[in-house]
Amino acid sequence: MRRLALVPALALAACPTTAPCPDVADAPVVAACFQPEGGWDEGFWMNQEQPVQEVEGTITSIEAGTVGACFTGGTHPGSDVDLAGADTVVLSIRDGDADAWELAFVLPDADPELFGAVDDEVTVRYHFRFGGFSPDAGFAHLYGPEGIVAAVAESGGLESIELPGEVTLSDGGAICSRVEDCGEWSRHDLTVDTTLDESLDAFPLGYGATVAAQEGDHRFVHAGFEVTDDAYDTCADWFVADLTVALYPLWAL
Repeated sequence: MRRLALVPALALAACPTTAPCPDVADAPVVAACFQPEGGWDEGFWMNQEQPVQEVEGTITSIEAGTVGACFTGGTHPGSDVDLAGADTVVLSIRDGDADAWELAFVLPDADPELFGAVDDEVTVRYHFRFGGFSPDAGFAHLYGPEGIVAAVAESGGLESIELPGEVTLSDGGAICSRVEDCGEWSRHDLTVDTTLDESLDAFPLGYGATVAAQEGDHRFVHAGFEVTDDAYDTCADWFVADLTVALYPLWAL
């Protein structure tokens, strides 16, 4: 969760209308990164005008790993969380021009065998926009022969989150709030509506929860949703705006 303020955000100014939010959120660690062999040129994703990167190719390897060079630089979805010691699912992909790419996910208890197999044809859509004095935003979508396999997305709110077209999020309501020197913010649950399986109804996704989509093929992760409820005039550059979600296979697709 990114916070920018001109004064320390320490003192409680008033009693919140819901339970007070603790300093540390109890939410899973979620992140994703995607890069060509050798990495992006320095500062590539600091340019806010970079287009979405879309790569079609074939999986050459898929395995469990640890956080590597792909996650350095702070320009990937989930760059504001501590990834030290996190387990990853790492896919190596070769595109039609024989260029090599690496796609990596940090997800709770993810099984690499469920993300595909060597020689599977896949498509990756990836983007990151460094926020600066606004929220970071980015996403990594992995598509296989049967459609969406996995996705991680972050943004400043529901209006700007970039998810696969089969998934829609809505606000599930505030669970806690906090008043600080610069304003009031709150943490929220989510509601998921998906057409990944026509038999699925909309279902709740509680803050920090990892939920299997009823009879569907995916599990969904709520990795944080914080929003500013009321900002005060004393802190022009202050905001609390963060939404991070993920979906990945429940079993082999």
